[in-house]
Amino acid sequence: MIRQMYYGLGSVPVGMRTTMPIMLGMWHNFKMAHLLIYRLFASTVFAPLFHHMVGGQAYVRPKKLSKMQIVFTRLRLAWPMVKQHFKDVKADPRTQLHQADLLQQVQDLCKFFIPAVSHNT
Repeated sequence: MIRQMYYGLGSVPVGMRTTMPIMLGMWHNFKMAHLLIYRLFASTVFAPLFHHMVGGQAYVRPKKLSKMQIVFTRLRLAWPMVKQHFKDVKADPRTQLHQADLLQQVQDLCKFFIPAVSHNT
């Protein structure tokens, strides 16, 4: 359809020929930002979270943007309910360094990375 719109002799409005690449370009950046964030936090946040919630199954990174958005939205909506607990655990002197690092990664994910690519914020 896109090829026909560009090269066909049909009655496609000229305005669509100039605005469609811009819309597709923005969508591609939106999807790639989601993919890169998911890849960045896959081994430290998403895979352990998956194995904690669904034991005994292999972790597979979602390939569709809609599936990634669902995960990001759920984390973003849950963050206000758990952020005080995260602060308390980070402030506890018994918290080990690798645990504090993981907590910081989850906090960065929920406070910065997800809102940066979310279209609702």
